[in-house]
Amino acid sequence: MAAPKKLKKPVYVTTVLEESQHEALRRLAYKSRKPMAELIREVLKRALRESAQTSR
Repeated sequence: MAAPKKLKKPVYVTTVLEESQHEALRRLAYKSRKPMAELIREVLKRALRESAQTSR
């Protein structure tokens, strides 16, 4: 597995997922060889960027 990304100022967040969401995320992490946290950060970054573009 790839080395974890060094975050500049990490903030820890607890969230609750549906079992099916967790399983899908776990499978994706395994296939992509990335930590689940990294995948979540990528999706959040994309969603925030899209949200900023639509609110202009």
